[in-house]
Amino acid sequence: MQRRQWLVYATSAVAASPVAARPVPVAALPGPVGRPGALMLIGGAEDRQGDRLVLRRFVSLCRSPAPRVAVLPSASAYPEAAARRYEAVLAALGVAQQVVVHPATREDAGRMELVAQVATADGILITGGDQRRLTEIVGGTPLEQAIHQAFMNGACVAGTSAGAAVMSARMLWARSLTEGFGLLPQVIVDQHFTERRRLPRLLRALSRHPDHIGVGVDEDTALVLRRGQGAEVVGSGSVTIVDPRAVQGAIDGLEPDALMQVPGLRVLRLQSQGPVDPQVARLLG
Repeated sequence: MQRRQWLVYATSAVAASPVAARPVPVAALPGPVGRPGALMLIGGAEDRQGDRLVLRRFVSLCRSPAPRVAVLPSASAYPEAAARRYEAVLAALGVAQQVVVHPATREDAGRMELVAQVATADGILITGGDQRRLTEIVGGTPLEQAIHQAFMNGACVAGTSAGAAVMSARMLWARSLTEGFGLLPQVIVDQHFTERRRLPRLLRALSRHPDHIGVGVDEDTALVLRRGQGAEVVGSGSVTIVDPRAVQGAIDGLEPDALMQVPGLRVLRLQSQGPVDPQVARLLG
């Protein structure tokens, strides 16, 4: 199958050479310089044919005017097809250099070529699919470490659908909570939020972890977080913030309807019209 020359695939097949098989020394990756980049939580089903507001904003947040973007499709059951869906869109938005990083196994996620591709990217786009599949392959590996390091070096890390859910330290998967990538330590992220009526699911998760903030992102919508620069909502939908931290007393085991009536619970709905109120941005760090 032919690919455009600027699209590079870094997969387990590429990583089969003796050089690529060596684990990446942590010291070999670039250390933090300057300020961290942006985190972009996309609720899924972002527009890829019309105005493409969400993906256009992702490209603009990459740290270079001619950005190099790494696409991680490992959450998808069909990773090459998932990567292809973004190929032409990103190119049309000015991304001349794309690399698709898809480790087939956890061993692959420690290989030098793949890790270096992510660590040096200006932008990282984590596609949708099954977030548990993504964490089983990448979680706790040098490749996950490279995502953190790229972010600390100024890269924009964007995740759509499953890629957004994995940003949390406590990650929603079906009705369970498991371990995510921890880019947002005190936040639980849910996606396809209004479309799939997921407020009850997020409330149940928060009843078990009332020290966390819940973020529910609609489809074709993104919440952008930049340390020290506030937050913004981009796209056609809204973002729902649920903050139970001021609730007095135990709420574990409360059903969603009952939890919504508890004094102190704060629920905000943010529309994509200009920057988010600074007070809300501070809630999210």
